[in-house]
Amino acid sequence: MVRNRNARPSKGFTLIELLVVIAIIAILIGLLLPAIQKVREAAARAQCTNNLKQWGIALHNHHDSLGAFPSTTGFTKGWGLLPVMLPYMEQDNLFRLINFNLAIDSAANIPVLQAKIKGFHCPSDPFPTQLPGRGLPVGSAPTASSSTTTFTVTHYVGSFGDGAILAENVGFTNAGNASFTNYGCGGCTPASSLCTQPTSGFGGGANHRGMFNYTNALPNGVAGVKIAHVTDGTSNTIIFGHTSGIAMGFDNVWAASTGSANGTSLPMNYNIKASLQQGSFYCPGCAVGTPWRGRGFQSHHAGGSVFAMADGSVVFLRETIDMKTYNALGSRSGGEVVSIP
Repeated sequence: MVRNRNARPSKGFTLIELLVVIAIIAILIGLLLPAIQKVREAAARAQCTNNLKQWGIALHNHHDSLGAFPSTTGFTKGWGLLPVMLPYMEQDNLFRLINFNLAIDSAANIPVLQAKIKGFHCPSDPFPTQLPGRGLPVGSAPTASSSTTTFTVTHYVGSFGDGAILAENVGFTNAGNASFTNYGCGGCTPASSLCTQPTSGFGGGANHRGMFNYTNALPNGVAGVKIAHVTDGTSNTIIFGHTSGIAMGFDNVWAASTGSANGTSLPMNYNIKASLQQGSFYCPGCAVGTPWRGRGFQSHHAGGSVFAMADGSVVFLRETIDMKTYNALGSRSGGEVVSIP
């Protein structure tokens, strides 16, 4: 065979050309990733918004059927808000498994506490939905379970409003007149004369001004708040909000009373950054039974959190919201003049 001397050998990529191509691809990926992440977060936030919309509808169906929003069994049996709402969330089978006559920590109810339920969790939250060492409300305080026993948590909790928070020591609720001046009526101690005592413990007490009361003390003489009690207007009152899988307290169990309500008297997302940095729930100086840093609403959505209002609407509030406005939205009967920012 005669070789063609004029034929040029095929030329491959040089190392420099290959590196340039790789660099270009890396730049394109770097440009695309933020856009992809934004799309994914937008989809997750839309799903979370829909979840809270369903909770809002369920709450109103409960009110229509029974004449009031749900209440808890406090520390007597320990059942929270979500179990009694199961029939209104198309979860009748799980509802029938619950023996409400038994305490929440009874052996017969353990499978219920470990159930995974669609619509109870936010897709933006990266942490496990089942966690060990959860606290259950037995007697007069939550008691931690075995660290080997896992219970399912929830990312959606009711609002106890603008109440003072037990053991909080940074001045949002327990600095008397200074708290009231800076943050509104939620920022007052029980001894303050500036407003009606809003709470005992974490949003409990007959004079709480939110929508739910985890201790089951009777607000206004009834076991559950009614729409008629929302004198600030249902469109201006938070009824359900968000919590974080890492920044919430140890007593968040989806079916329990103690983890069923948070409030507006801590700034939104107050404990997220510190908990992420530590890699676990952050609450230096807190006793096991008083994890006050987890009592505010918090989420893994960028810049704020999603809330259901008492009229059934759903809004996204920015974490930079003024604290007086935020506390006013937490109160159902504070007499404040406020609108959604």
